[in-house]
Amino acid sequence: MYDFPFMDCTPIPVLENLIGFFLSVFFSDILQIVVGELERFWQAT
Repeated sequence: MYDFPFMDCTPIPVLENLIGFFLSVFFSDILQIVVGELERFWQAT
């Protein structure tokens, strides 16, 4: 395994908060798209 020096200076809680934030935004966007598509599907039938 390689040693990444920049990983040592990055606080893990900050990294986890950033990942959690991006995941929540990403999944909320996908959920909105899916719900919109489902509504269009239900209206079409």
